[in-house]
Amino acid sequence: MNRKSPIPVQNLLKEFQEVYSKHKKLTPRRVLYHSIIMKEGVLPINIRPYRYLYYKIIIIIKKIVKQLLQSGTT
Repeated sequence: MNRKSPIPVQNLLKEFQEVYSKHKKLTPRRVLYHSIIMKEGVLPINIRPYRYLYYKIIIIIKKIVKQLLQSGTT
């Protein structure tokens, strides 16, 4: 435990010590690993994410906030 940490953090680390302890061995072998099945002959998608201009992001955020405020969602 790091003594330079604030007291509340030290208390949390002590309470959940098993979660924050160092691993002593590797994780167990799994029977089934996750895999993504690709269609035959199809290449993986390689497209850059669409980027909005800064001012458009502000307009979109304001519109969403306005809709949320009108619907009563906080």
